[in-house]
Amino acid sequence: VYTINNYTFLITGGVKFRQDADWANNWGSNTFPTGTGTPGGANIPVPAGTYDVTFNRTTGDYTFTTVSTNFDSIGMYGGFNSWANPSEPLVTADGIVYSKIDYHFTADGVKFIKDNNTSTTWGGTAFPSGTATAGGATIPLTAGYYNVDFNKNTLLYNFVQVPVSMIGDAVSDWSTDVDLVSTDGGVTFSLQNVTLLSGGLKFRANYSWASNWGSTAFPTGTGNLNGNDNIPVSAGAAGIYNITFNRVTGAYDLVYVSPLPFDTITFNGITLSTTDGNTYTGS
Repeated sequence: VYTINNYTFLITGGVKFRQDADWANNWGSNTFPTGTGTPGGANIPVPAGTYDVTFNRTTGDYTFTTVSTNFDSIGMYGGFNSWANPSEPLVTADGIVYSKIDYHFTADGVKFIKDNNTSTTWGGTAFPSGTATAGGATIPLTAGYYNVDFNKNTLLYNFVQVPVSMIGDAVSDWSTDVDLVSTDGGVTFSLQNVTLLSGGLKFRANYSWASNWGSTAFPTGTGNLNGNDNIPVSAGAAGIYNITFNRVTGAYDLVYVSPLPFDTITFNGITLSTTDGNTYTGS
């Protein structure tokens, strides 16, 4: 029987138990807050919050028990929810710093609010970072995807546009992210003159697998959120590309620009061919 107490999950998402920090032995299920994990099972859907967790590795039984922290309830409201209550809750591990990961603000303007009661709110005139004041102005947030943190004691706040990157052996490897660029609040991303080699790739947010997109289509298609497929780049398709990706629709477009600038190698007067700049063949 394994336990961990007062563990805070900052975002709503999937969880699994695994042995020796390896995927060879892992357990999951599709039920919450209790269930029976099966080897290689589904991700456990855990809402953001603080829990005491218990897992029995023999039976697979698990329990997530909500911890009553007595922390203040602080959330956000604004244009994205038409200034209505209840607010969008923030999560805290210490009752001081409150946060929200990868949240989509669909409209401009935001404030922080306590206990869903407009008698206690905080706002400011600066964006993306600043110091709020009690009953202050609407923070001039622009619509987009952001990671948010708010310090209840200092009243410092910060909105960071969620990064989206590519990862995979077609662009680098499966442990190195290649950042894309957005100019519209983190919805549409692009990158010019990207070298693509034979292999697979995915798009993902926050350098995390919590939100990732893949597909079987190349060079254009619609990525499936958290699917198993990698976008395939065949050996014959390797080259320089301009990339665009929309994280709302999942649509992507890999536009061929030019072949790869490989070295020219000859053997007995015959120019050898290559698709990756490493292995050359000819007859």
